[in-house]
Amino acid sequence: MNSKRKKVALLAFLLTGAFAAGAAASNGIERVDAFLRPDFKLIVDGKAAQLNKPILIYDDTSYLPIRDISGLLNADVNWDNSSNTAYVNSRYAGQPTIPEDSGDYKEIEMKSPSPIFMRYLGRDYGILTFYGDSGNYGTYYRVTDLNRMGVNTAGVLKYREKNTHDLYIQEEDVQKLWKETPEYQGSYEIIMSGVSDSKVKEFLQNMIRDAIPDYNSTGQYVFSPFTTVFFVDSVENHPGYYAMYFWNEKGEIGIIMVQLQKDDNGDLMRRSFSIVDLQYMHKFFSQ
Repeated sequence: MNSKRKKVALLAFLLTGAFAAGAAASNGIERVDAFLRPDFKLIVDGKAAQLNKPILIYDDTSYLPIRDISGLLNADVNWDNSSNTAYVNSRYAGQPTIPEDSGDYKEIEMKSPSPIFMRYLGRDYGILTFYGDSGNYGTYYRVTDLNRMGVNTAGVLKYREKNTHDLYIQEEDVQKLWKETPEYQGSYEIIMSGVSDSKVKEFLQNMIRDAIPDYNSTGQYVFSPFTTVFFVDSVENHPGYYAMYFWNEKGEIGIIMVQLQKDDNGDLMRRSFSIVDLQYMHKFFSQ
């Protein structure tokens, strides 16, 4: 049995034991007598594992914290309070993304960009989508965002966006990749992708709000009366850089590049702020 299968089998065994008591309680809450065993050891793939809590023994069965075990098995746990559900996902935001397929891609130009906000496998995500040009009708999802969600896009037909050179997948193909149907949600804040730090999110929101005099009722921030920011994205392989997509008064799309760093007190500050054309991905960072 290879290491991946061993990991899956171990996780399945642990989860089966962990939820056994809950199933026996017939949807009720049951008090039980159990014992913590700090003398019990756990070995994962030949290495001793350090747990935040000791192994618990109840009714001759061992119970381990799901979050600890998931971390050891390179998975992630999301807890949904609304449904009292624990999601154990095999990949999570922050892991290395799946390498992009190599080869030539059919070119497509971004038209009518539309960021969306969705809940998927117990976590909220922002995704940049757009509607194709006259020769390529349909909605396209950005591969970077899908990979951040843990969606394996290897082997799926992709298109390269003309200006940013980002890869996209058509919606009909994306729907085949979901492990569960996402729940689409509205957002009154700027939708962000790849920004997981709550302090960075707050700083970016406040920076946009403070830098722009007009904050309209639709939840969009306006640079003067003529420019509207609609999406914020962390830039792959360039920590501290964030791209803010905007429309101008002519309906053209552009990028405001922001670089953040911490000052001597450890507080976030804006180091640079510049407007570049939509071709920032392969021009701005190659200079």
